[in-house]
Amino acid sequence: IKQAGMKVRDFAEFIQANQILDDLYEITKKYEKMDSKEKIIFLMEAEKVFKAFDKVPSMLWEDEYQKYTKILDIYRDIKIVRWNER
Repeated sequence: IKQAGMKVRDFAEFIQANQILDDLYEITKKYEKMDSKEKIIFLMEAEKVFKAFDKVPSMLWEDEYQKYTKILDIYRDIKIVRWNER
């Protein structure tokens, strides 16, 4: 891990974020039915994933790119809707 230029803690966070990524990906399929509390939770969890994935080389998660992109798209949609509501 250190030879790849990563901190052990960052790698551990990445492993946890990978599980969250899978969970969030399943939730994206039900995006239209989420209430506002669920959307806020989705945003918070997605931010954890984004931070953890930013700390590791992209080659570690290139297999998860499709899921990451889908979550990012939903994240942006929710943020835009929330911004427009204000």
